[in-house]
Amino acid sequence: MPVVQSKSLHQFYGRNESLKHVTDDSKFYDRRLRYIFGRHKHKHWWNRKESLRKSKPVKEDQYVTPVPYYRLFRFLTCKDVLLWVLGFTAALICSVCLPAVNVLFAKIAELFVQHSMVEEEPVHCNGSTQIFPKGNGTSKAGNKKIDLMHEMGIYSISLCVVGTLNLIFSYIFVSIFNRVGENQIYRLRVTYMSSLLQQNIGWYDTVEDRNFISRISENISKVQEAISDKVGMFFYFSFSSITSIAAAFYYGWLMTLVMLSIMPIIIVSIVVITKVQARLALREQSAYAKAGYVAQEALSNIKTVMAFSGQMKEIERFEDSLKYAIRAGRLRGIFSGCGNGLLWFLNYCSYSLGFWYGTQLVFHDNPCKKDPRGNYGPAEMMMVFFSIMAAAFNMGQAMSYTEVFTIGCGAAAAVYKVIDRVPEIDSYSTKGLKPSERSKGKIEFRDVTFSYPSRKDVKILNGLNLVIEPGTTVALVGNSGSGKSTCIQLIQRFYDPDNGSISVDGVSLTDLNISWCRSQFGVVSQEPILFNSTIAENIRYGKTDASQQEIEDACKLSNAHAFIAKLPQGYETRVGERGAQLSGGQKQRIAIARALIRNPPILLLDEATSALDTQSESIVQEALEKASMGRTTIIVAHRLSTIRNADVIVSLQNGVVLETGTHETLLTQKGLYFKLVTAQTRGNLEGHVDEVPEKIEESLKLIPEQTEDADSFDAKSESLAQEETIKEVAKRASFFKLLRLSGDAASVQGATGMRLGMVTQAIVTIVSSIGLGMYILPKLGGFAVAFMPIILVASYYNIEILETQQIEEKLATEEASSYAFQAVSGIRTVQGLCKEKKFIEMYSQALLPPYKKAVRNSHILGLVSGLSQSLVYLIYGAVIYYGAYLVLHEGAKFQHILILTESLVWTMLTLGQTIAFAPNYGRAKVAGGRILSLLGRKSSIDSSSNVGEIITTCEGRISFDNIEFTYPTRKDTKILKGLTVDFEPYKHFGICGPSGGGKSTCIQLILRYYDPASGKVLLDGMDIRSLNLSVYRSQLAIVSQEPALFDRTLAENIAYGDNSRDVSMDEIIEAAKSANIHSFISSLPNGYLTN
Repeated sequence: MPVVQSKSLHQFYGRNESLKHVTDDSKFYDRRLRYIFGRHKHKHWWNRKESLRKSKPVKEDQYVTPVPYYRLFRFLTCKDVLLWVLGFTAALICSVCLPAVNVLFAKIAELFVQHSMVEEEPVHCNGSTQIFPKGNGTSKAGNKKIDLMHEMGIYSISLCVVGTLNLIFSYIFVSIFNRVGENQIYRLRVTYMSSLLQQNIGWYDTVEDRNFISRISENISKVQEAISDKVGMFFYFSFSSITSIAAAFYYGWLMTLVMLSIMPIIIVSIVVITKVQARLALREQSAYAKAGYVAQEALSNIKTVMAFSGQMKEIERFEDSLKYAIRAGRLRGIFSGCGNGLLWFLNYCSYSLGFWYGTQLVFHDNPCKKDPRGNYGPAEMMMVFFSIMAAAFNMGQAMSYTEVFTIGCGAAAAVYKVIDRVPEIDSYSTKGLKPSERSKGKIEFRDVTFSYPSRKDVKILNGLNLVIEPGTTVALVGNSGSGKSTCIQLIQRFYDPDNGSISVDGVSLTDLNISWCRSQFGVVSQEPILFNSTIAENIRYGKTDASQQEIEDACKLSNAHAFIAKLPQGYETRVGERGAQLSGGQKQRIAIARALIRNPPILLLDEATSALDTQSESIVQEALEKASMGRTTIIVAHRLSTIRNADVIVSLQNGVVLETGTHETLLTQKGLYFKLVTAQTRGNLEGHVDEVPEKIEESLKLIPEQTEDADSFDAKSESLAQEETIKEVAKRASFFKLLRLSGDAASVQGATGMRLGMVTQAIVTIVSSIGLGMYILPKLGGFAVAFMPIILVASYYNIEILETQQIEEKLATEEASSYAFQAVSGIRTVQGLCKEKKFIEMYSQALLPPYKKAVRNSHILGLVSGLSQSLVYLIYGAVIYYGAYLVLHEGAKFQHILILTESLVWTMLTLGQTIAFAPNYGRAKVAGGRILSLLGRKSSIDSSSNVGEIITTCEGRISFDNIEFTYPTRKDTKILKGLTVDFEPYKHFGICGPSGGGKSTCIQLILRYYDPASGKVLLDGMDIRSLNLSVYRSQLAIVSQEPALFDRTLAENIAYGDNSRDVSMDEIIEAAKSANIHSFISSLPNGYLTN
């Protein structure tokens, strides 16, 4: 008889396991960080191809080879190994229960047969010898009357003992394998996070698969499935098969050999199926990863997508990427279905052969005495038959987990590739010189040539020679692409030059310790990155031990203290993801404060004041000039008025120094710098308006007066608020949307396919078995069915526990993974600030609560698993005993008892299979609920809607009519207060005001990213809310402060400006010429086809 596997197994996202039991949290993290940063690295280089375009098919040679299964356990510690061995032993002992139950079942069947033969005519073997002599309840041992109830009592108690043992050891191995799996997954998550932050910037530029956050959510969870409780269940099923076959050989080797004659075919089939499944699973995951990157790019740049009505284009690109995943998934499903069907066909052939040959041995070929082949009676035949049947079934169950293991191996491949890669520039390296004194600030470029890893054929620097003396302020100027920002990045050693050297204080950067070197710089970039924490904490990233007074002094120096002090929570105000709750100017001032608080000997300012208004810029510029005193300062600026006072101005062209000197000197030389200044001055003069019409002047004056205080939040949200349809996936920007697309979709997928088929099979089997039992023997059928609620209740609580845990765990792990998202998306800032270990520590701390919860629940789930499995034995014993009573006292036929009990066993078996995947159902329910909640939500601004008036002509008059507005995230703070202004067509208008005054808010209202609380925004006298949104936005064009480009060709990025039609190449070139970038594009090797 096959055992019933009522398995309650669980997998969680991101639960962690302590490496050692400790009570001191600081020691807890210190040990982990030492483990991560001091771990042995496999010295494999990861040379990945340049990213392919959007919807190219994923070629075979692009797939990462699945790792060998044993490598999934590379993070085992000695303690884990001991626990693993204990769990292995418990699974082995638990598996012995199966042949024991089969022996008991055979004896029970024999007992029923013996009783049924009483007072019947003798049955002869080969016409001569009786199997059971005629008599009143005799047995093979003699004429002693059978005490059926006494014997059944013994067997029922034996079943209860076996069930108790099964409960104990099932609890042990399920809980242990879960715990060991959690240990490894914790280390895997932290190690992967650490490896991501360790990689050099050049790798991020060239790596093809950039779906790093999806790896944390999706791939690692699949690895977790492959190394946790399912490993224990695989051992259990495998050992059960082996012990059952061994018992079958012991009781009847000849019949066993005959039934196993089909086994070689089954084994070959299993090997072939497993290999093909592994290949198809890897192909499917590679395609999903590519689609995930498309989604990540679209959601991260949602402003641009919405502004240019590119939703359908991005959806199509996403669907194109998914086609390959769907195709691979379907092939895998078809092959798995055909393979499983073949295996079951072969199993049934083995059963048929066993029945036929077994009856031959009992009735025809067996002389009813010991012979070399053994003595085959009903007990021996049934013992062999059900042992082989159970072995085949459990082998099939064990093989069903191979799909999980192969998927885990494929999922681990991409993760391990990152972990095993040794970066060319290792930010964790302890090698190199660490001078005891601060840097003096002398920087020298000597014959430096450089090209970016992603475009090796384009030289950015061509033998650059430049000496920057200590304490001087040097400004780098030049046309776009001349190498100005490249110099800043080379100084920080984000890249190494192809040739030549860069030195600080006469020592080559490659000879200096990289962390020490970067600690000497204070950097403010053109697009400052703030992290989702408080303002004070963001500034403290510049100096870990900074006091509150130091933070305030730095903010005063950067002209940020005034607006921070007016916020309700002051310096404890959270800035949102990437500083989404602040305007561009406010973010830049905080970034300047973060750089200044380090008191660095070298300041690197790359367009540091580009996002500031004129008033703020002059104040901050003055502060930067004061801060530059006594330290080396390198400035990159397009606004040349900000560098007039620089000690040295260096003009770069084609990657070399063209001229150097002061502002006055270079103007007299009338070289490149002179041309740049002249062109910029002419642009300013041409854009100057001598006389502003009175009406417009009055309207413009209303803007600062009717908006919130100049230093309040502009709430220039990166996430465009919650009202955009595609943004509704979550409230917390692109990271959580990606988790929904990858993690939640994968969770729903985990409860469908093969598992959905198993549920359907279980339902049909349960209904059929109940119907058969009630039809054949209603009393015993009703008695057996009465126990089913016990199994169902156990299953319900099993799933309920899992579901609750899944919800709690998802919230906790999403919060933890957000640190990974912030760090990876701002990798230059993290490495520049040397805060890799800080983010890993925060990530580890965030994973601790779900770990503790997982440890507690692993015991509960192990107990529920063992109980639900053992209940079957207890119920089976009770049903058999009651069946014997019906045979003795109510004349029931033993055949009916056997049919009904066997039906009960198969019912419980299929129910057990369903319960085995309860974790998958629990996760799917939580994930599906969140997805359905998203799909069912109606947006007040639906960019996909066809509703609204379609305009055919547009004059271009924009009017604000008594506008009042507050951002959805801060309903209590009014940004615009009765704003009324009219922008006449065919004229240029400038909206000015202090940083945070509401300027960008007006632009976002025009684009209808938000609707005003009251008042109207009008286009040619029509309320824009009455217009078709896609058509309306097609009349607008925007160049934002932080422009976003997609992983497409330059031509496709330009054509993205009009997604309503196919833009011709002539139009693209004409647009590029108008934007003064055609010459630059043409100089590239691939021109407009450059990705």
